Order: sequence, then structure tokens, then C-alpha cells
Amino acid sequence: MGPTPHARREFRVVSTVGPQSLTPEFLRLTLELGQPFLRLNASHLEPAALTHHLEVIGRTSAELQVSLDLQGGKRRIGVLQEPLVLVGGKAVTVALGPVAPRGDLPLPDPELFAAAQAGDVLVLADGQVRLRVVAAHRGHLQTEVEKGTSVRSQAGVHLEGRALPGCRLDPVQAAQLALARQHAVPCLALSYVEAAADVEALCAYTTALDYRPRIAAKIERPNAVAAVAGIAAVADEVWLCRGDLGALVPLRDLGRIQAEVIAAAAGSRVPCLVAGQVFQHLTFHAEPTRSEVVHLHDIRARGVAGVVLSDETAVGVDPQRALRQVVGLL
Repeated sequence: MGPTPHARREFRVVSTVGPQSLTPEFLRLTLELGQPFLRLNASHLEPAALTHHLEVIGRTSAELQVSLDLQGGKRRIGVLQEPLVLVGGKAVTVALGPVAPRGDLPLPDPELFAAAQAGDVLVLADGQVRLRVVAAHRGHLQTEVEKGTSVRSQAGVHLEGRALPGCRLDPVQAAQLALARQHAVPCLALSYVEAAADVEALCAYTTALDYRPRIAAKIERPNAVAAVAGIAAVADEVWLCRGDLGALVPLRDLGRIQAEVIAAAAGSRVPCLVAGQVFQHLTFHAEPTRSEVVHLHDIRARGVAGVVLSDETAVGVDPQRALRQVVGLL
């Protein structure tokens, strides 16, 4: 006999809704399995697309519980007409602005651009690309590719070893928050939190809108790890996001950091969810790896309140099968 819906609800499985899973069939399956928890990644949803997603979800069932994942202080490159292939050892120009000449990388972030100096390293796409700054000029950076691959529009970017201001709500995020309020989205997940002040700033913003959702603080920067106790004290829950974090810290430290974040959340009596390649194998395969199964058992034993599935349900070959597999392990 499988676990009862009540038992399953004690441990949350949050499904990221994407091109493969924005269907009534998948959404109804989350209800059937007792896991009506959905994540919408606002970084990839303009207001019109977000409205469509929320309306589809709302028409399916009022019981579905959405967490809107805000970009927060996450910084991104600009728009590329097509993926740009970066080859190790080659030079590439990073141009200030939302678009750039063919072959260059656009960076619409004056703050990050102004901070970059010769010798700094720009890290893109969760660590898949590393660009060392050779020279900083007005309007462009000359860089050399230390590690390369194909880069797509609006890939994440950060300046290695530099702490820049965190929570910044641009006009797009302000519009997304207005939609979240309109559709009574119960939870906001704030990306790239640096300190407790980022969470408090978002709380103040939503309170001014007469909107009081739960706030999940995403821990995905070294500064956030160092400040996790203070962050957990002001957030409603904590999400340990190992994708971006794994690109910023030595891999050997990731296990220790996970244990520290789980302990900090427990100390503040707030739920902790784990995200980032939790069941990555299920994105393209029918069954999880043995390692993924054992990892789930371990984090549950440590008191983790749930997991967040990303590619597994957003773009995987069979989101319904993936979700059934994970819930079947509870």
C-alpha cells in the first residue's frame, strides 16, 4: 500500500510548472497525489505569460497552491538573437546594454558593470561559463573565456567573490507582484537573498500593497549562507537552492553547507526545502538513481520539509511520471 495523501502532505513536493506541465492533466495529478504545490519561475515569465499560467491554474482548481519565484537580486545578461557559443581561450566583448552586436554579450546591469575590474571573473549559467576580465572600458569589458559553452538569452550572471546589493524590484517584478496579489498567490520565493534585510524589504513592499503572502528565502549565495540564521528568523521558510550555490562555492563544501542551512531553519522553527538537481535523473529517465533515492531518505531524516522539482517537471520528457516516482518514495 502506498502512502496516504495525508502522509504525503507532511512532506511537500513542489513541482515547477513549465512548458511540459502547464496542462490540466498534470495539475490534476498533483491534487490526486496529495501534492498540490506548484512553483512558477517568474524569471522566465513576462506579465502576460504569468497571467496565462495563473489563469490556467485557477481554472483547474482553487486548491492548487502556487509559489511565485521572484528574480530578486539575480542578475542576467541581455537578449541574444541566438545562442552564443563561447570557446575557451577566445576573447569576447561584454557590452553594457540590453542588446549587443552579434558575437558580443549584452549586460544590462550598470551596477555589476561598474563593479567589474581587470582580473575579475564573470560567472554565467550556473558556472558553465567563466569570463576573466582583461580590461574594463566605458561601455564594454574585454574578457577571455576561461570556461565556455553555448549561452542563451538572459542567462544568470554574477561577479565571482563580490557582494553586490541584493533585493531589487524592477518594473517587471513590480507588475508580477501586482498579479500575484490579484490572484491571491499564497507564497513568494525570493531569489538571491543576501541578508535578512532583503526579506524584510519584500515584506514591507507586499504589506504596502495590503498583500501578505508567505515569504520563502532562497539560499543560493555564500553571503546568504553566512547570514542564514538571521534570514531564517525573518522568513516564513527557507529554500536551499544548490544549483546557483554550487557554482559559487567549492563542491566539497556543499554537503556541509546543506547541513548548516537545515540546522539554521530548524533553530528558527521554519520549514526548509531543498532544491537543485534533487531528482535530475528523472528529467530524461523513467527511474531515479539509487543515490537520489537515498538522498531523499537522508534529508527527510534531518527534518527537511520538502523538495522543489525543477527541470524534472518543467521541461522533462514525462513530468507526470517523474512526479509519481518521487511521491511514490514518500
